[in-house]
Amino acid sequence: MRWVKLHPYNISQKVQIVVEHFRENIAPLLNGRGKAMVVVSSRLEAVRWRLAIDQYIKATRSARWWRFPAK
Repeated sequence: MRWVKLHPYNISQKVQIVVEHFRENIAPLLNGRGKAMVVVSSRLEAVRWRLAIDQYIKATRSARWWRFPAK
């Protein structure tokens, strides 16, 4: 079932739900000062999620409220 978790379509659908939930429900409660953490089962999955989140935010122009920590 690993291939199901890593499939780009599945990740993109989950990313949309997670990001929109955070933007609509959580960010207003934190006055834009909070951060989110997504926990996944592997480093490969984490990288794919990160890329998908970046791509989603760029596509929806939601970067005004989403910041990532410096590396």
